[in-house]
Amino acid sequence: MGNKIYKTVKNIKTKIYHKRQLIIIEFAKNDYVFLHPNQIPKKLNIDITELEILIGSVADIEFYNKGETMFDGDICRTDNLLINRVNFVLLSSVEKLREYYKDKLKTFYQITDIIHFEKYNRINVRVETDKGNVFYFPLKKFYIETNIGLDELELLVHSYISPEYYKKGDITPDGMEITYDNVLKTLNTRYYGSMKEMREINHLDYDDDFNENDSSLESPQDYGYSSWDEMSFNTAFEGDIDAWNEHNQ
Repeated sequence: MGNKIYKTVKNIKTKIYHKRQLIIIEFAKNDYVFLHPNQIPKKLNIDITELEILIGSVADIEFYNKGETMFDGDICRTDNLLINRVNFVLLSSVEKLREYYKDKLKTFYQITDIIHFEKYNRINVRVETDKGNVFYFPLKKFYIETNIGLDELELLVHSYISPEYYKKGDITPDGMEITYDNVLKTLNTRYYGSMKEMREINHLDYDDDFNENDSSLESPQDYGYSSWDEMSFNTAFEGDIDAWNEHNQ
């Protein structure tokens, strides 16, 4: 049995790497763990668009030990990194938490149609949603946010986005001042499900070479970073050097 932790959830966010959706659980002391959506207990009946209602709950997490056999049959090669089991002790019932957090939850739009087109020598993406909204995004930014390329846009039908925009005068993480309103900051993309589920619901052929449960993703290089510290800094801390310094005190 691996090491266990019991910590209060301070914040929850999601990121997508290599078509894999990660849930980032932040604890009170700028301490993080990374979960797969399937690791959120189904008995909680919480949708991917309302993960924030877990804020304030206590996470009960058990890690794999090095040498243990994991759920997919592979052997764990690192102590206290990959999560074996997780549960959440909620502050109240899910129904009451939905009501309590209703003004704090992001407004997500479910994608109903998606196409691309070229204008001003740039490829753009047009997204229609279940609420009747139509959004336009540059393909390059859209790919960075969703990990889905031009030839696979249909995969995202039924998935969710919650676009956030900079306002004039805002400063970007790299220090650039925004000179006009409505510059896209982030899409806040949340996949409908696994790649297999997304292909099935959209009646698309499945890529047999893609294994989203590949437990060999145990190094930061698998996610495009040189170290776990760099991944935490850029993913969990979003480049916030003050939070990073507090984390390393």
